[in-house]
Amino acid sequence: MVIKPESYPWSSCATRLNIDKNSELDLDECYLALSSSEYKRKVIYKEFLSQGTPEKEQQFLKEACQRNQLSGNAEFINEIAERVGVRVECRSRGRSKKV
Repeated sequence: MVIKPESYPWSSCATRLNIDKNSELDLDECYLALSSSEYKRKVIYKEFLSQGTPEKEQQFLKEACQRNQLSGNAEFINEIAERVGVRVECRSRGRSKKV
């Protein structure tokens, strides 16, 4: 989608890296737990971002997009299914096996 995470307009990344100083972002507990120092927190976060997305996760997301299916835990999938009234999840091929 973008070369650098901070370039994505709907990401909090630019604010966390102090590029977008006009934002009113609430910093979540996970981000704050990276360090008690604001400077160190930014360094750690930037290092985390530079690692990129693991190949296995990229493949999972690519397949979910190609199938037009959700990618998330069961709670998320159930919540979306309830909201839209349609079951959207990754299932294996073929019919269910009879027990």
